[in-house]
Amino acid sequence: MRARNPNIGAVTVPDAASLSGRIVSHFRVLEPLGAGGMGVVYRAEDLTLGRTVVLKFMLPDYAIDDTASARFLREARAVAALDHPNICTLHEAGKSEDGHLFLAMTHYAGETIKDRLARTGAFSVEQTLDIGAQIARGLASAHAAGIVHRDLKPANVMLAADGTVKILDFGLAKLRDETMTASGLAVGTIAYMAPEQMLGERVDGRADLWSLGVMLVEMLTGSHPAGTDHSLVTPALTRLVERLTRRDVDERYQNATDVLADLEKLRERIAGERASRPAAGGMRKRVALGIGAAILIVAGAIGVLRWRENARPPAASGIQTLSLAVLPLRNYASSDQEYFADGMTDELTSTLTKIEGLRVIAHQSVLQFKLSTRPAPDIARMLGVKYLVDGSVRQDSTRVRITASLIDAVRSTPVWSEEFERDRRDAMALQREVALAIAEAIKVTLTAQDQARLATSHVPDPEAFDLYIRGTQARYDADLKGDSREAIRYLSEAVARDSGYAAAYAGLALSYIHMNDTTRARAFSDRALALDPTLAEAHMVRGMIRQYLDWDLAGADDAFHEALRLNPGLAEAHHELSMLLHRLRRFDESLREGRQALAHAPTSVRFLQGLGEVHVFAGQYAEALDIANRVLALDSANGAAYDLQGFAYEGLERWDDALRAWSACLRVAGPAACGFAQSQIGYIYARTGRRTEAMRILETLEARWDTRDTSVTRGDLAVFLAVVYAGLGDKSQALTWLERAAALRSGSMLYLAINPALNSLHTEPRFQALLRKVGLPT
Repeated sequence: MRARNPNIGAVTVPDAASLSGRIVSHFRVLEPLGAGGMGVVYRAEDLTLGRTVVLKFMLPDYAIDDTASARFLREARAVAALDHPNICTLHEAGKSEDGHLFLAMTHYAGETIKDRLARTGAFSVEQTLDIGAQIARGLASAHAAGIVHRDLKPANVMLAADGTVKILDFGLAKLRDETMTASGLAVGTIAYMAPEQMLGERVDGRADLWSLGVMLVEMLTGSHPAGTDHSLVTPALTRLVERLTRRDVDERYQNATDVLADLEKLRERIAGERASRPAAGGMRKRVALGIGAAILIVAGAIGVLRWRENARPPAASGIQTLSLAVLPLRNYASSDQEYFADGMTDELTSTLTKIEGLRVIAHQSVLQFKLSTRPAPDIARMLGVKYLVDGSVRQDSTRVRITASLIDAVRSTPVWSEEFERDRRDAMALQREVALAIAEAIKVTLTAQDQARLATSHVPDPEAFDLYIRGTQARYDADLKGDSREAIRYLSEAVARDSGYAAAYAGLALSYIHMNDTTRARAFSDRALALDPTLAEAHMVRGMIRQYLDWDLAGADDAFHEALRLNPGLAEAHHELSMLLHRLRRFDESLREGRQALAHAPTSVRFLQGLGEVHVFAGQYAEALDIANRVLALDSANGAAYDLQGFAYEGLERWDDALRAWSACLRVAGPAACGFAQSQIGYIYARTGRRTEAMRILETLEARWDTRDTSVTRGDLAVFLAVVYAGLGDKSQALTWLERAAALRSGSMLYLAINPALNSLHTEPRFQALLRKVGLPT
């Protein structure tokens, strides 16, 4: 059964729990209103009091045993005791006969902040301050009662028709905390989560205040502050938001009452001044760079996404014996040497990944524990490893010292501890020395190939090595910020100082690939391999160039395999090989490589999404949807996850669900993150007999082609047009547009053999010729 949600117009919501029409307790369940990471929401009729209510049914995952159920009901009673006009009234909590936990809440006419932002964009300053003040009032009441929300976000704040703000879902995040943190998952919605919550540490009301600060910026600008180029309108409002979003919890506002007081003062002042600037004026730049940078640092650089068993290696049973993670080395030099400690941790990790019999977690997946005080067994369990390497590093003008300890985290016992020191010129040899000592301590038998991989091929100039470390850390940051210029600057200085530094050239090649500068990427990749044919990263870059630029897919396959021969633990190479193999329809091999990538980098959302992509094009739709839903539960604006949903629902011919997924992608993540969405919607319209609507989308896409729309490459736009024409059954036009895409070297052509929207073209000679041109199987 489907029903329309009155708050979101014509969007339909699936009856995921199949409860519509049932009698639960003294409620008649009516149509579903929405679904989220924790449950399904229905409109219902209270048969005793004759009133309309909202019932929220928890998913079975959140009622895992009688203890959890009792805790849920206990927390619900505490929330129900909150009698405040800015907190959604909770009438009742209970359990259906078949075990579904549910909450009965007041039904409000209105929409959430999230829906309003999607519908109308940014709020005015006056509206933002009024809403913020009402939220602060509700938080102050809840915090005074000892209740922390833990998942405050635009989707959890209702704007009632009379202008009253209602905070929804109080207490549910605590239930989720207590039922899920045993496996180490940081709970909440990543985009609004305070740093201490991301690290899995104890939180109090100040975590909710961080979330409020992020929401204020989003309401004013119409977009989340991370990565935007917005700022606020007055210095006072700037200071308020900056104070709400300080990383150090003790430097933040300490209670919601103080926040409310400052918001009220601002509201009175602005009401008097009637500021004439719009809420998102171009002059407002300073704050978002501060807030956005803070959120990027916290949410990205420390690797907040903590995947549970789905991110673990596919081990037959238990934790793999020969597995370890190198925790971020503590910096025992001056504070300006923090980058060096991170870089040395990364280098030591990269050295250890060359040992084939040892599974080593990638540095980026361990960086989240840089500030953590979690016990070693907890960290090891989260990462699925037996051993942890802990230690420190100190660099001065002439020497580098590493102190390292090996911990058997399963048994919570120290295994070995040692100090290593060398001249700065011998930093690479120092890494090898530490790696060999660790391997000996955990009794890894090194093969001749391992010994060869660990050999030092080039001793870089100390200053060049320092610049390389800075450049590599900047390259990791660029994965979040999308700007590789700082990485390129450092790495260019490194090769200027040491022209024989192959690793620096490979880093430059990777940076230029992300900047779409294919000429320089190719040149620097060739230079790296000429200097050091044993450098795995250089072979990986060559594989990427052969695949994406040359359409030499057999050559790309060879290059990725060579990279992994030289460094079996290089997670990025496993991922890139997985992406190539599924485009070649070698799905079993692709899944194996994708799982290997996650085994070495279990917190990489990109690698997890890549695995989901393999599942969806292999026709394993349930697995793809599972991955998409887990990603969206942590980041509701993740465009790639909506892509997975859209393609999976199309494969299942659940056309309405697919339309909803693609529409949500455009609405929530935006067209830049959802390039396929418009053409897939047109394709679905065509397949379901809505020809007029399909033609309208076709006209829009052709107008974008005629006006040379720069928001998408012309090659990709040609593929989008081909998809809609294929849906309409016009094979000739579809093939014509694909031939144009091929002439323009569109990257989307790599999906030619697996895109199900093009299945009707497979027997056409022109299509077979295109497959051969791209190097795909016919």
